[in-house]
Amino acid sequence: MLFSGCTDTSSCVLGGCLTQCANRQAPTLGPLPTRPVISRPLCQSGSLIQCHLSDDSQKGFSLGDIYKVDTEPLGSGTYGEVLGATHKKTGARRAVKSVDKASFAKFSKTKRDFLWRELDILRHIDHPNIVRMYEAFEDDRYIYLVLELCDGGDLLERVAAPVGRMSESEAAMLFMQMLGAVQHLHVRNIMHRDLKPENFLFTCREPDRAPMPPKSAPLKLIDFGLSRRLAEGTTGDMTPRIGTREYMSPEAASGAAKTEKADRSDMWSLGVVLHTMLTGHFPNKNLQSQAPDDYFAASFWNKFSNPARDLLKSLLHYKPASRLSSTAAMKHPWLLIASNAELYSTATNIPDAIRSFSSMQGLRRLVLVAAAREIDDREVAALRSLFQKLQHESDGSICPVALQELEKTEGVVGEIAFELRRFFDVVDSDGSGTIDWTELVAASLCTSNAFVRSSTDEDSNFEGANIEVMGSAAGAESVELDPLCFRAFDLLSHGNGGIICNRPGLECLSESSSLTAPRRWFLT
Repeated sequence: MLFSGCTDTSSCVLGGCLTQCANRQAPTLGPLPTRPVISRPLCQSGSLIQCHLSDDSQKGFSLGDIYKVDTEPLGSGTYGEVLGATHKKTGARRAVKSVDKASFAKFSKTKRDFLWRELDILRHIDHPNIVRMYEAFEDDRYIYLVLELCDGGDLLERVAAPVGRMSESEAAMLFMQMLGAVQHLHVRNIMHRDLKPENFLFTCREPDRAPMPPKSAPLKLIDFGLSRRLAEGTTGDMTPRIGTREYMSPEAASGAAKTEKADRSDMWSLGVVLHTMLTGHFPNKNLQSQAPDDYFAASFWNKFSNPARDLLKSLLHYKPASRLSSTAAMKHPWLLIASNAELYSTATNIPDAIRSFSSMQGLRRLVLVAAAREIDDREVAALRSLFQKLQHESDGSICPVALQELEKTEGVVGEIAFELRRFFDVVDSDGSGTIDWTELVAASLCTSNAFVRSSTDEDSNFEGANIEVMGSAAGAESVELDPLCFRAFDLLSHGNGGIICNRPGLECLSESSSLTAPRRWFLT
């Protein structure tokens, strides 16, 4: 996609879609680049995911209008199947989770609400280790969630591998990703409630690593059907016996789980997952009612490091208050062996990219944010490592206060934190108060050193056709750019329609807006 009014010839690679962007550099401590004054978020949270539901007041599309669905399912669940699908225009591969609405007919409305809860949660979470949702459809019989395709197998397949156990360092690298995903949920008061190896998928296979898990392909947390978002300050009982029995916390199994420590049930489940990763079997049932000291003092555990045993003890405690939170677990010394500083330290051009991104008019930034959702996470390994570092040091919330503290860090991390903080209102496109994964990717696209692979690669997650967008960036506030914004997003959101472009000054939709409300883009 070529933007007129772009005077710099530095190129950035985006699957063949973006071929040029402004790349104006400024000294790290120098004056701010010329850029528009940001008066409101660029878009509302979740607005890049369109939902074509039956009660939508807008004329929607059916799944078959946009995707060619495979005949053979990839898997099945309690209420439906997961099928592969190909986007008709771009050839991008997706997974489609279909849910038979008839399966809810015998349940109360509350039971049916689990599906709507999953849809709403997926629209508002954004993390490299959580499966991405692209859009949703509904017809007379099914509801379809179009998701990122993860065809590398699940973690259970690796845990149950008959040839040897994975090393502690490999387990720590995987567990760090799992913890990062869960922390992202917990700081937003979302409890997953069904954490288990089957719900962590790899994006692709690495045959040379078999039977050990892939090294570069990230893990993705899936299946939010049992998840729940708690309002701030909620007290009382949680729904009893939610989840998979083998991974269920003692308090959840007994029906005594409280909302005040609801996150600790997830942490018990992660402790069981880590136990099976290291040993190949489940913990002793005595841990459901006894302190773990004697259990982990057995001679069997001498083969494992002291930090590994300590982390397990801190997760598999029968008292919720004695378990680590996700943020505290992220700081545990055992995870130091999963450090990938050599990877994120290569992101030396990201500060320049952030400065370049900040100098763009709203339309171009908006297109980059939409395009960033199409990037294959496997192809931005250094950036993913950087995000993990920022998330770790910010206790899961990359906000201005945390970034100000991070500026004191020597090297590229400190410089990136500085640039993110001073351009925070620009990079935080949805006004959520934190820098999320897609927003960091969008800013990084304005770099001459490609973080993503060329469109000549056959399995790129984004294979959109080149479209030339005409119009002056200086006129981004005029109504004449509305059709251009629609055209860009009609491509980048895979032609799912329902887009309304409004000039600044109109009331912004809140995160609590209905799933079927028309989306609005605010161009500065």
